[in-house]
Amino acid sequence: MKFTNLTATEFGTFADKMENSHFTQMVGNYELKIAEGTETHLVGVKNNNNEVIAACLLTAVPVMKFFKYFYSNRGPVIDFDNKELVHYFFNELNKYLKKHNALYFRVDPYLPYQYRNHDGDILSNAGNDWFFDKMKALGYKHQGFVTGFDPIIQIRFHSVLDLQDKTAKDVLNNMDSLRKRNTKKVQKNGVKVRFLTEEELPIFRSFMEDTSESKDFHDRDDSFYINRFKYYKDRVLVPLAYIDFVEYIDELKAEGEVLTKDINKAIKDIEKRPDNKKSHNKKENLEKQLQTNEQKIAEAEALKAKHGNE
Repeated sequence: MKFTNLTATEFGTFADKMENSHFTQMVGNYELKIAEGTETHLVGVKNNNNEVIAACLLTAVPVMKFFKYFYSNRGPVIDFDNKELVHYFFNELNKYLKKHNALYFRVDPYLPYQYRNHDGDILSNAGNDWFFDKMKALGYKHQGFVTGFDPIIQIRFHSVLDLQDKTAKDVLNNMDSLRKRNTKKVQKNGVKVRFLTEEELPIFRSFMEDTSESKDFHDRDDSFYINRFKYYKDRVLVPLAYIDFVEYIDELKAEGEVLTKDINKAIKDIEKRPDNKKSHNKKENLEKQLQTNEQKIAEAEALKAKHGNE
């Protein structure tokens, strides 16, 4: 094995094929950092066949003129089950950092510690406790399990939804009752989702501006989002929830026509059997649904007049 600098192509090819690679450890992020003028290093380990078996994107900023503060955002990209390789990588990385005047190095590997359920209750340990001992032996210090948000520390908790071999119906059925009910509600109320293009980013930015003011948090500037679109390419998705009022109103009117027919049918059933309580209840229920339908049409027409078709 040998520890070495990697080309962007070598780094990208390896990172893309590894399942435990975070999006911050990809060529797009490397190109972004370079474009922003950030000192960036691509390092890794190659085996005796000159094949990359570990890779890491490092950034550096100057400290006190002569020294540098190094950081690896969710790196390295490595098979953490290979403990010998992990030891070799960090041991050699320490030597590399010293050669480049590192005063301080911070790393937050993309490695699970505990698995939790939707409520945050611990389900099991991920089996990576050994990593804490290994890093300590290599001279690293664990900064503790932080909570909340911090401008320089990565979030501790990740919410992951396993979609493998699942249909949209499977995903919906596996949601809790509130999420399931809300999803069905917005679908019924004509809410759809599409992804914004780079040219449509101002739509997203206007929402972010309003939200940052109402929720009192600091937002990034336009260049932050534009650059990520430019360098992350199709890995960036900006979903927009919207209503097409023309389509929605047509759907509501069609629904209203069906309800009206069902009401007329119920009236005929009542005329044939005036004492049939079931028919009376059905008619009453359908009339309530039609009333709600008409209210929705009126609301949609008002919103359409104010905002246009979408």
